[in-house]
Amino acid sequence: MRQLFDILIINKIVIPYGVITIGKKAFFGSPIFSVTLPSTVTTICEGAFAQCGLSEITLPEGLTSIGDNAFKNCLALRKISLYAGKITIGVDAFLACSHAVQFTMRVRLRVLLSYDWVHYNSCRLFFTFDFFCEFLSILELVRMTRVSKCFYSAIVTRSRHDFLFERLGRANISVIGNDDDADCLAIVCSCDAALRSCLPNATDEIQLYSSNTSSISSARYPQSFLVPVALSL
Repeated sequence: MRQLFDILIINKIVIPYGVITIGKKAFFGSPIFSVTLPSTVTTICEGAFAQCGLSEITLPEGLTSIGDNAFKNCLALRKISLYAGKITIGVDAFLACSHAVQFTMRVRLRVLLSYDWVHYNSCRLFFTFDFFCEFLSILELVRMTRVSKCFYSAIVTRSRHDFLFERLGRANISVIGNDDDADCLAIVCSCDAALRSCLPNATDEIQLYSSNTSSISSARYPQSFLVPVALSL
């Protein structure tokens, strides 16, 4: 019984809160299949989890660096969840396992500004955006309309609609459950595709919409994602 208990402890690791760095080859070749990282971790060093038995891992939002060979030859690794942002991913970080790994990236959503919204005006605004979109990028439109609550929130909402229904399609999108982040858009793609397109470095949802999203296979969005914010009186 004692031997079995020791094996369970070795195979499932919980890193305590306050740890900032997972050191070089910290778990290299270990049989662990589960590891829980605290929100304080910002760096995973070279070969930290290489050749170990991990099947999936959730990387904290504050993570900024994944070292060379960090997850190299993790043959059982199938799912990685991380927050998109300014993440430096080292050489061969997922070598020999990336072909099968599914990336789920959570992108923080912009806060929509409250304004007085009516259906008639929304239709006129969308018609205006369709006209301007022929000449300006989404990023340019957002910068131009940031000073106006009505235009800013409407263009962000419209950008979300186009991203989901025009670029991904209804068959590839779904509403997230209550247990997921309510202020995040979760996008799914293969590890190989994510690294080629640099999607993990999309620090903002508008930046994501403006980039090459052909590698994204599906997306999950919160209930309020497509609902314009009305003014609270």
